[in-house]
Amino acid sequence: MRILRFENVHKVMEAEKRLKNAGVKAELAPLPRDLSEECGVCLEIADPDEARARDALLDLDFAVIERP
Repeated sequence: MRILRFENVHKVMEAEKRLKNAGVKAELAPLPRDLSEECGVCLEIADPDEARARDALLDLDFAVIERP
């Protein structure tokens, strides 16, 4: 699983829409506090979808975090 972390909830919502349009399944989830206290929410995607997600979100500032 990959966690996509954004600086604010507006970017999370924009990313969720773009990922859906790109056919990438993304799940809205609370952002673990050990990762950041910035936004409070994140998107979770499956590992194999990372490349398609990056392509869909090229102009958005985000971080990808690997989680078991």
